[in-house]
Amino acid sequence: MLGILRAGGAYVPLDPDYPADRLAFMLDDSDVRIVVGHQRLLGALPMGDRRAVLVEEVGEGAGGEVAWPLGGGDDLACLLYTSGSTGRPKGVMVPHRAVARLVRETDYARFSSRTVIGQVASACFDPHLFEVWGPLLNGGRVVIVPPEVSLVPARFAGLIRAEGITMLAIVTALFNATVTERPDAFATVEQLYIGGEAINPSKTAIALGAGRTEVYNVYGPTEAATISTCAPMTAESGSGRIGRPIANTQVVILDSAGRQVPIGVPGEICLGGAGVALGYWRRPGLTAERFIPDPSTPGGRLYRTGDLARWLPDGTLEFLGRNDDQVKIRGFRIEPGEVEAVLATHPDVAACVVTPYRPRQGPAQLVGYLQPRQGVLDLEQLRAHVAQQLPDYMVPATLVVMDELPLNPNGKID
Repeated sequence: MLGILRAGGAYVPLDPDYPADRLAFMLDDSDVRIVVGHQRLLGALPMGDRRAVLVEEVGEGAGGEVAWPLGGGDDLACLLYTSGSTGRPKGVMVPHRAVARLVRETDYARFSSRTVIGQVASACFDPHLFEVWGPLLNGGRVVIVPPEVSLVPARFAGLIRAEGITMLAIVTALFNATVTERPDAFATVEQLYIGGEAINPSKTAIALGAGRTEVYNVYGPTEAATISTCAPMTAESGSGRIGRPIANTQVVILDSAGRQVPIGVPGEICLGGAGVALGYWRRPGLTAERFIPDPSTPGGRLYRTGDLARWLPDGTLEFLGRNDDQVKIRGFRIEPGEVEAVLATHPDVAACVVTPYRPRQGPAQLVGYLQPRQGVLDLEQLRAHVAQQLPDYMVPATLVVMDELPLNPNGKID
């Protein structure tokens, strides 16, 4: 990533654990010409006429002195793919100014040369912007935390202490699982940022009581570079409070007619400021729909998040949910329509619906409801069909076969 940016390029992260079909789509859609990686990983990619740069063949300093190309804040830094409702992922164009605004001279986090951040998220997901560039652009250090460590609370806690990690940004599900088994896991972390889903106040109290850790609830989509609002947490904090906008960020709450709403009235969160992305790669129609002119700033734009919130009298925001079908599962943003589109390509599926199920205890799960064309559906075969095209986190945890899907009086699926 450093090498690509130093050469004046923009990077497109590819997760080797993704299905081959999804990787092929990302390569074709982004039109990348150079792929950097290890030979064992690049060998599985549909390279075509793309140039491969093998890490094994590039020694330290092999390129000699390279002049650093100076670009502007609106130049593309990276292209990050998120789930799309049309059945294919969409690339979010993140500019340099959005990353700089996230981690430089900001007011919600304290970065310095002694900052040590654990990179828990895959580089394919926007939290890596905080985890990687937060320390590196402030003279600090990055500690890469592999999944086999972060998903085992005892090992995760041990690595945090051994490496002297001072700051973390993790999804709610990982936070909950870790403090449940190891209440003192984050006791030596100075700043802990949690986001992705509502926080359980009882879990927050565990982390606050185990040490001197400052705990923050953060909110923000990829289209606004990871974090847009931040709320300091106490043992009494409500789960829906997402706080105030961070520096160089604007939050506007609009009704369905595009008008700002009064305090206490629900509306859609629209984000402005330096963190707003350039739009969706090669998706002008969707870009125009979601990135709208900011009436208060000449030449400015607002990103319509699809999230609902309201202003509270104290000037903070309370999160209220979604105004569409998008869901968060273990911190991953998922459009059920994309999963439905893959299920519908199976020849034995006549109709399907994918929806989240939220048990009273434990994290939310995706459930797929299926109507067969005829006979009996082979659910294991169907699950394999989905896994060939979508990442693990998008494969429904449960598949339910129904004789027919229920309809409301208007003929739509109920």
